[in-house]
Amino acid sequence: MKPTMPKLSIIIPWSNRPEIKKTLLQNRAIFQNYDLEIIVVCCAGDFDQLQELFVDHYLPEVRWLNLPNEHFNKSLALNIGGSVARSDKLFFLDTDVLLKYDFLAEALHVLDGSTFVTVDRVFESHPTRRVTGSRLKDFANSIEFVTDDERVVRVERNRIRFSDGSRSAPGLILLSKAHFYQVQGMNAELKRWGWEDIDLMVRLQLLLGLERRQLGAVVHLSHGDDVRNLVNEPRPRSEFRNSSISMANYQQGNYYGTYQQNIKQWKDFIKE
Repeated sequence: MKPTMPKLSIIIPWSNRPEIKKTLLQNRAIFQNYDLEIIVVCCAGDFDQLQELFVDHYLPEVRWLNLPNEHFNKSLALNIGGSVARSDKLFFLDTDVLLKYDFLAEALHVLDGSTFVTVDRVFESHPTRRVTGSRLKDFANSIEFVTDDERVVRVERNRIRFSDGSRSAPGLILLSKAHFYQVQGMNAELKRWGWEDIDLMVRLQLLLGLERRQLGAVVHLSHGDDVRNLVNEPRPRSEFRNSSISMANYQQGNYYGTYQQNIKQWKDFIKE
């Protein structure tokens, strides 16, 4: 019998981050309110370790995939996860994120043929500093693209709110699977850390003309760079390289990811 289509597919890329046990089990209190599936994609991680974390927990809504890549690649993991997703709506969630409250119903309601949704506010579990008495409310960092046919697309990379210490989360995104396929998913040529989420937002707006909606709040489990998969490369250098690759693509009118190439390369590891 063919499985029924869930209302939402949540895709979580993973590589040797034990905090997934805390976040997945705590978020489950919200997830259980919905007909959804969760796809955890182990990319360049210890798959046995991942399985052992949940040996005492029965999670029928979770599907596990193992990609024995040389290094963690978030974009690759999301493309492979998206390829097996049964729902027509996708939610990309990080392994170290807790939903602060249930905003999924609202997000699914506003998600239509002309929009995608990103999480509005991220709070650190252990904030390093707080700004008090600021005369500024927000600080936003945006980039603007003007195409040769005079279309103007403005993409907000980040917004810091001094009133509550939160920031925005362009990488925690809900979108339709059709839109994800139309832009050919993520660009797995963007490796290590940075820009892959901005790149997806840029292409959704430049190619499809979608509107970004921001809502909801989450808590990020604070950590240092030692747990990131930087492969001995500083974050700024990694992000600069990825942004340079992306900008070169945009200048050539290439607004597509690497979805088809990734699926072809990893077809033997993908289990429906």
